[in-house]
Amino acid sequence: MEFRREGRLGCPADYAVFRAGLEPILERVHRAVRHTGKTPRRQRPSDREAGLLGLRQRLRRAIESESFEEAARLRDAIRERESSDESG
Repeated sequence: MEFRREGRLGCPADYAVFRAGLEPILERVHRAVRHTGKTPRRQRPSDREAGLLGLRQRLRRAIESESFEEAARLRDAIRERESSDESG
């Protein structure tokens, strides 16, 4: 009842005790049930996106010129960067 009234839990153990009731709320509000951290302020999203855009353009040119080994290397670099962005 206190959580419903104040929107806060009493201690870290409450997350474990009330997990079944909290997970649907967290999923609805945050679209996730796991905290992934924040993006550093000095690393703007546009910098990351510009880097990915450049890699994708290079990948497209490599495919057009049939440089398939370079294309595979660029594809792997894109996947690695995307997965590192998702994990934190």
